[in-house]
Amino acid sequence: MQLLFSVTKKDLIRQTFRSGGKGGQNQNKVESGVRFIHPPSGARGEARDSRDQGRNERSAFLRLIHTPEFQSWHKSETSRLLGRNLEVAERVRTDAGFGANKIRTYNFDRHQMTDHRTGKDYRLEDVMDGRLGPVIKDCLESGVKCS
Repeated sequence: MQLLFSVTKKDLIRQTFRSGGKGGQNQNKVESGVRFIHPPSGARGEARDSRDQGRNERSAFLRLIHTPEFQSWHKSETSRLLGRNLEVAERVRTDAGFGANKIRTYNFDRHQMTDHRTGKDYRLEDVMDGRLGPVIKDCLESGVKCS
């Protein structure tokens, strides 16, 4: 897979600060809190959970990349670089076959299988015994992909 672009520390504004709050003298002397700002998206991530600045730096970066602002910027930047509209790709991905829609339901109490793509019910015993002719025939007639 080809990497389209990357976000590095050079692309971010890094700020350190004293954590403040309870914790004794260390809180007042050591700047262990870290804040990252991503100027193109306006996203911010900060961490002051640990006494270790490196650990807070990693946490702040992870928080930054999971913000809605950064996610939106990443999506638009990817679509710009690919020259495609990702909203169209999102719609295509929700079609049957990509796991977003229910395809079949097996109801053992009623001894039937329902195919939600065609809207038809079949005898469960026939399906379990491998007699799939009617299922495949209905799939082909309705124009949906048989899987």
